[in-house]
Amino acid sequence: MPSRRIQRLNEQLRREISEVVRWNVKDPRVGPAAISRVETSADLSHARVWVVIVGDQADERDTLAGLAGAAAFIRAQLSERIEIRKVPALDFRIDRSMAHAAHIERLLGGVQPPPADYQPGWDAPPEEDDEQPEDVDRGDERELDAERSGPGDDDAAEERA
Repeated sequence: MPSRRIQRLNEQLRREISEVVRWNVKDPRVGPAAISRVETSADLSHARVWVVIVGDQADERDTLAGLAGAAAFIRAQLSERIEIRKVPALDFRIDRSMAHAAHIERLLGGVQPPPADYQPGWDAPPEEDDEQPEDVDRGDERELDAERSGPGDDDAAEERA
């Protein structure tokens, strides 16, 4: 887990990059996008910027290319907005966690609800045809212990019995 300082920097970078992309980037390839999170390396030289892009795969590809092309401009804007010795290099990546969450939600939506008379911890009684386990004869275990102990361990086997 990153240090508290890096976590604060990540959050500040996320806010500032969002503002720069929204108001200052004029590249027509950059469509509606939201910066979901930023992960800065420990030495603060690189930052992965996770972006949620609205649209299909072509829109994602175009927006990602536009953001990569505007990375130097965004870094320059960040250097004016944030007091940091060196602004990290920006690596834009598509954040698919929202799409994955929506997929899981659709899957869970298809699950049938439990019956109305269901009670947690309740199991149906066994059918009469089901075989019940028979009692195990414990005498066999004593014989196995004696065989395992080997010769000369008869006293130890008798003590266990």
